[in-house]
Amino acid sequence: ESESCDRYIANLSLMIVPEPEKQISEAYRVLQPGGRAVASVWGRKEHSTYFWLPMQVQEEIGIETSGDRSNFHLNDPEKLKALFEEAGFSQVRTWYETRRYPIFTGLDYVNSLSTPGWLKRIANWGEKGALFKKRLEERAQEILDNGEFLTFDNLAILAFK
Repeated sequence: ESESCDRYIANLSLMIVPEPEKQISEAYRVLQPGGRAVASVWGRKEHSTYFWLPMQVQEEIGIETSGDRSNFHLNDPEKLKALFEEAGFSQVRTWYETRRYPIFTGLDYVNSLSTPGWLKRIANWGEKGALFKKRLEERAQEILDNGEFLTFDNLAILAFK
């Protein structure tokens, strides 16, 4: 129902819907005047080793990506701000936030990614799947051995109707 909510939260969803503009317009429609929308999307690749590293390793060993757009496609603060303003929002603010994951070994990192979807995808890669897991573990361990963390960066946005 139009103007039925005073808050709208879209945490890490705008970058995966087919048409983020429609989701943002819908948020504007359901918000009451003065209502707030808060959203987040994947941020800067270079500050998101947790999610960027698998893509790098896939590329390095010659595993083709699906061809889908990257989840990083909305990581430009000005682009994201413009999408919200085009939908009618005002007082739009964006900022980056980087989180460090408490992972201490490359194997722990690979295991943290071992969701059913990932395991099925890796199994479909056959021998390259085993190489992918091994190389991913090695690359993560290199980062950790350098005293760095595996990180995730998101771009957050706050906007008012």
